[in-house]
Amino acid sequence: MAVRKIITEGDPILRRRAPELDPKELGSEKLDRLIRDMAETMVAAKGVGIAAPQVGESVRVFLADSADGPIALINPVIVKRSKKM
Repeated sequence: MAVRKIITEGDPILRRRAPELDPKELGSEKLDRLIRDMAETMVAAKGVGIAAPQVGESVRVFLADSADGPIALINPVIVKRSKKM
């Protein structure tokens, strides 16, 4: 595992629509390593969530902290939005 550099505002990778992850990649060593790196990076930054583009990977993977530990969301889809935001 490794703590990765967090990409900050102004980097074009944060504005590009990340492609969906191919289901064939689920369970792959590359994806597992990315998720472990994201978890370590999130903890090191004292964050509660992190997306793959924030560590320089343009794929739809998001990690969120929960009471049971980090939860990885692969190809997440927003199904409802608040009118307040």
